[in-house]
Amino acid sequence: GFHSLVVGEWDGPLADDIAAHWLGLMHEDGWIPREQILGAEAAARVPAEFLPQRRLHANPPTLVLRLQRLLDRLPDGGGGEGGG
Repeated sequence: GFHSLVVGEWDGPLADDIAAHWLGLMHEDGWIPREQILGAEAAARVPAEFLPQRRLHANPPTLVLRLQRLLDRLPDGGGGEGGG
């Protein structure tokens, strides 16, 4: 979640690793469930009403924000060739 912005300021490679693992949870059609409840033990600790995942519930822009931070740190501000 948004904690990756704080983690990224403290340890950029760790925040990148977190984002990479998050992307690894992407479904075949590109959807990433908003909540990541992995395993029976974790599911047992979550109230039943929070277990269903609905594709209409948008994810926070975590990945976009992390990518923007990475682009902002590039020498040309992430603009690439010919602009920014």
